[in-house]
Amino acid sequence: MREKSWTCYAYVAILLLAALSSLAACDRPTEATTTTSKTGTTVTPTTTVTATVTLTPLPTATPEPTATPAPTATPAPTATPAPTATPEPTATPVPTATPEPTPTAVEETRLGFVVHVQTGDTVQIVVDYVAMFTGDEAIEKALEDGSDVVEMDEDDHPYIPNDYYIRNNNPALRTFTLADDCEVFMIPELGGPEADQMVSFEELASAVDERERLMTVEVFQGLVVYLDEFYLP
Repeated sequence: MREKSWTCYAYVAILLLAALSSLAACDRPTEATTTTSKTGTTVTPTTTVTATVTLTPLPTATPEPTATPAPTATPAPTATPAPTATPEPTATPVPTATPEPTPTAVEETRLGFVVHVQTGDTVQIVVDYVAMFTGDEAIEKALEDGSDVVEMDEDDHPYIPNDYYIRNNNPALRTFTLADDCEVFMIPELGGPEADQMVSFEELASAVDERERLMTVEVFQGLVVYLDEFYLP
């Protein structure tokens, strides 16, 4: 391509030089040639020849073919996403019934004051456990507790009237349910230490409403199965 450009430039330069030479020849005046002879002087005019230069136009350069653009790739159709399955509603779990607390399987026989009886479909008692001492041990425990039940005899020896001491250092109250076949024995109003009388749950409740009753309480598998009033002189 560069060699073709130099050729074109040289060709144009030659044409320009020829054109300039023609113009210079046209502008030059006609000269007369003088010839002297014996007969006289003859003037012969000089004819100027005008050269006509025809400019041949340069061949038009054939434009290089324009590159045909590559066809645009047709985008692949976008896959339509599959519809999302609607999840089935989760079933609401049925609340589980909270089981009733199982009574502690207590098995014991204790002495205590029955301070309250609740009757109805289920009979319950409230018990305050105590410890009972007699003789010298009763005096010892009473002195340890600073109780005023201890007295002095004529010989300045300590003693306790009725010879028993009930210690109650634990204020905790315990509630128990009575078994359906629980046996309840109480001392009649005019009875002695050996006089026991079986009573109903309602009679027990009435007696406890009058005053607290010191009783032996037997518990089996968390239920009271036996109650026996303790005789106090």
